[in-house]
Amino acid sequence: MSWINKLLGIEKIQKKAMSFPGIYVGAPVSFFKWDRDQNAYSNNDTVYTVIKKIGKKAAMVPIYCYMPKNQTSLKRYKHSPINNVQRYQIDRVKALDEVVSNSPLSKLINKPNPTQGADAFFEGLFSFYALNGEAFIWLNRGGIEDGEVLEMYLIPPDKIELVPDPNDLYGVLGYILDVGGKLVPIAKTDIIHWKSFNPTFDVVDRTHLRGFNPMLPLKRRLQQDNDAMEAAVSMFQNGGAKGVLTNETLDNLTPEQAGQLKSVIDNKINNTAMKAAVATLQGKWEFLNIGKDSVDMQLLDSQDKTMERIAMALGIDPDILVPGQSFSNKEWAQKKFVTDLIMPMCNSLRDELNRVLVPSFNSREYLDYDFSTLPELQDDYSKMSTVYNAMFDRGAINGNEYRKLLGFEPTNIAMHERYLITGNYGLIEDVDVPEEDLNNDNGSEYNDYMAP
Repeated sequence: MSWINKLLGIEKIQKKAMSFPGIYVGAPVSFFKWDRDQNAYSNNDTVYTVIKKIGKKAAMVPIYCYMPKNQTSLKRYKHSPINNVQRYQIDRVKALDEVVSNSPLSKLINKPNPTQGADAFFEGLFSFYALNGEAFIWLNRGGIEDGEVLEMYLIPPDKIELVPDPNDLYGVLGYILDVGGKLVPIAKTDIIHWKSFNPTFDVVDRTHLRGFNPMLPLKRRLQQDNDAMEAAVSMFQNGGAKGVLTNETLDNLTPEQAGQLKSVIDNKINNTAMKAAVATLQGKWEFLNIGKDSVDMQLLDSQDKTMERIAMALGIDPDILVPGQSFSNKEWAQKKFVTDLIMPMCNSLRDELNRVLVPSFNSREYLDYDFSTLPELQDDYSKMSTVYNAMFDRGAINGNEYRKLLGFEPTNIAMHERYLITGNYGLIEDVDVPEEDLNNDNGSEYNDYMAP
């Protein structure tokens, strides 16, 4: 048995592992070193800007603990379309009860560890996921196997490796944390591995067990952007000669005369103090312009296009980042950014936390994000109030459900739990129709609807 097997106690874990049906890999247990290059975040301003925006925005969305009303409503809510804000909000109110604020799980979400608040923790979590296609959370259970989670810490994806199960193509036996060259084993149950879809599949390296790194398809694009930036900086710092001065009257200059002439030109033309100024020289001179050529222009133009491609690959509409856009374009792009990227990303993390974290508390609680606080959706929520009014008037929702749809806390008033019809409606048999009207032709319209 290898030292890794002994270190992790894999032999005992392996006996409990479920083999992938019909397949036995049979390879020795090992772990593979994955390359998660973080240089793109620190060296490329476009990547930094986009990842920072994603992390900050996603961390702004509050996450709370709720008590589900019933599993049927909860299942329907989990499959409710996000882009239909009205349907999504109604299903949410039908599925979840009031917020639980004093439970151990709620306290952990509000303060994941002693060194980080919820905002800093979740900003880092979303940033790791957006940059690497995966994120890792270590669950500190205080040394108790399968105990209650006391703290949560982020682990950089480039510092952790997984140990695949040799008998299961999709199985993981544990994790290895690289701490300054020291390999520390971590049990599978103490890690939340939140990952994106990875289309690669490798029986040996098990690439499909890791999230897909979005920097891989952007590798050449990032190199182009970095090279263009270096060229632009070099152009601004030392762009070379912008033109050539030729004199038609001065011929056969001695070295001393040429040096003196150069000093005159440097003093009157080639210095920062003379930028955009008009210089005068004696004699008959001609200027040959060899300034900014088409290659330089293409270089500057390619920077904008590269930035747009990088932003789109990471899920952001370039209109958010490009200056000079109209307010309506930026507003629409910002809303798309929220509905097409932030909300799905939050719900993906929500499902992972409910799958791994919540069961360790032996609680019925359900973690969920509240998107009603996002300013980009306020117009939609305002328009929905008209629909909610009609639903309340027709008895489709009660007073407390109406309050929760509008973002208010429910009350303990009994009347708010009843379903009412506020319009002037009544049963047809309760209508007081004169007897003489029932015995003539004019009363046929009432007879058609009378209860037998």
